[in-house]
Amino acid sequence: MDRKFLVFALTASASAYTNNFPTEDNAFGVKVPTGDPAAIRNSSFAFLIADYGLATSVLTGDCCQQEVADLMRSKKTELEAQGKQLLFVGASGDNFYWTGLNPPDNGGADQWARWSSVYDGLTDVPWFGAMGNHDYGDSDVYATCPWEGSRVNIDGQDYASNQLDEDKGGYRAGGNTVNYHMPDFNYRVTLNALNLEIYGLDQNKVDVRGIGGDSSGHVQVDATCGGVSNLYSHLQEVGDAGESLLAESAAMGAHNASEVRNVLILQHYPDVCSGLADTFTGSAPEADEMMDIRCAFGHTHDTVCELQAHKHPNAAADDCTAEDQDTYASGAHVPCCPGLEENLVNQDGDYRYICQAANDCHYSMNGAGGGCCGGGDGVSIGRAGFGLLTFNEHGGMFLEQITTGTECEMWPAGHIESDFDRHQV
Repeated sequence: MDRKFLVFALTASASAYTNNFPTEDNAFGVKVPTGDPAAIRNSSFAFLIADYGLATSVLTGDCCQQEVADLMRSKKTELEAQGKQLLFVGASGDNFYWTGLNPPDNGGADQWARWSSVYDGLTDVPWFGAMGNHDYGDSDVYATCPWEGSRVNIDGQDYASNQLDEDKGGYRAGGNTVNYHMPDFNYRVTLNALNLEIYGLDQNKVDVRGIGGDSSGHVQVDATCGGVSNLYSHLQEVGDAGESLLAESAAMGAHNASEVRNVLILQHYPDVCSGLADTFTGSAPEADEMMDIRCAFGHTHDTVCELQAHKHPNAAADDCTAEDQDTYASGAHVPCCPGLEENLVNQDGDYRYICQAANDCHYSMNGAGGGCCGGGDGVSIGRAGFGLLTFNEHGGMFLEQITTGTECEMWPAGHIESDFDRHQV
């Protein structure tokens, strides 16, 4: 089927990066439940993960990455028993340690085999990826200077990254690897049935010297692409184009203006989500209470909420009980507002059902996916985990962080230290 492509570019410079990606709704075939809008929302969920692409050719064996994948499968089974359906997995970078996805004849086939094995049962749905610093580097040299080794050219712009979709010159290894999507370094996917927009954004301009982990991870990149200054320039253009995409898309308004506009941003870095959210809200026509913006990232190898969900703005209008209020205050039971949960609380000797803040996160660090690094960081001391995104029946989303709660080993038995050049930063 022919696809329409939407082109977003900054207009300030003729050399600005241009984003090319399919624009029709549900362009990558997410299997959305059927029913009325409330039923669809109530039946849908997604997983969010980052920093998970362990650099080993060993396909099986217990380790942090495997334990996180096992926990994802367990949660999937639990939610499916409740009639819910996994829609997609959002992957916020460092998808392939240490220096990107290798060529197929030089380790890349092993990296795809590892992904397929560890995430078996989770790869029959689309994965939407964003680039992290370890997704660039000497394993995927031309990702940062595609004009030096162009495989695909669209309207004068070259592409040559292994991790991009195949129509942009990337490669997949058959089977469910075709479900892993990165249609450009910045892109937008819509699921109108959920009033949802997914943005994959490349923000590596904030950590150019961290490409490939450290300076030893981009030696060939520097030599091929013309040095660090060219790397800075290219990644700046790509990052700026992503922010332009966010602003221009926001200005178009929601698919359904009568419902909450759901926005999910996938990018790699801490302390970036707030600025991106401001870019979106500053251009969107909707009032703040009609937008629910979530941002998933990694880079720091931990599972931490950078920003908890806000209190519900208008409980009376939505006929729900606000935070710290009794659900039976009116004499009849009124459910808690989205983002709150009902707990039995002893207040001055009386037991009441009070709405309290649930584990609902706006900006979710999911960097303890098991790909790096051990040595006492969150991933190895019980905070390895992932994000669970669900959709509230009456609109908006809920983002919960789920962790293993136990210590784990970074490397499976049989791992060879020399696998995929080590650049541990």
